[in-house]
Amino acid sequence: EIESIGTSILMGDFNHGPASPGTTGSWELPFHYGLINARGFVSSNVMADGQCTWCTDNPVVAHGSFAGDRILDHIYVNTTMLRRVKRAKRLFDHLSTAAGTPLSDHYGVQVTMKVDCQQNTDDVSASLRPLPPPQTELDNLCP
Repeated sequence: EIESIGTSILMGDFNHGPASPGTTGSWELPFHYGLINARGFVSSNVMADGQCTWCTDNPVVAHGSFAGDRILDHIYVNTTMLRRVKRAKRLFDHLSTAAGTPLSDHYGVQVTMKVDCQQNTDDVSASLRPLPPPQTELDNLCP
């Protein structure tokens, strides 16, 4: 049983989620994604920029097994924590092994959060798997 209490954060390769905006992909296991949402969690990276974490332009992805870019890796925060999210971005999309292949068939996600909006301006980052660029500033979520 997942409980959305206090400062709960769930992160990992959930293998469910929406297609990336502007692609021809479709939802992967929408019921599972909905179960987590129904328990008071939102995917901070979906809310921020919607970049795929399982992308068809990644040469490690087994083409033909799925069509379209998807967001399968998430850092879920409960709705009380959402206001603390400052930025979410994909990681390790430009890193590769010595042989030149990407580190994984999934790219990573990083979310930077404000620890305490009232008293503390230190940032804490939680990271999942590997990748860089697009940064989306969500400064207006934390007054």
